[in-house]
Amino acid sequence: FVVTPINSLAFISWTSTLGAAVGALRTGGEVDWAEVRTRTQKQLRTELPELLAYSCCFWPVAHSLNFAFVPLPLRIVFMSACSVGWGGYLSFCANR
Repeated sequence: FVVTPINSLAFISWTSTLGAAVGALRTGGEVDWAEVRTRTQKQLRTELPELLAYSCCFWPVAHSLNFAFVPLPLRIVFMSACSVGWGGYLSFCANR
């Protein structure tokens, strides 16, 4: 719960900035950093609370299932699969 806000903020900021830079490279144009900043701030205000809420719902359940039902040798595999799923959800949120 301590690192989640920082990671989510960094992820949204990074994908927004990188998306603007890649878009400019594809079109051969310049990046309007003021627009990128405004868009990133708007996205953070709309997406960050939702990501934090879903994270607080997803990870405790994933960890509970992991410790309650997954055999010891498969726990790392299970949590890795959960992380891949969570990463997919983050990408979906960042690119809606």
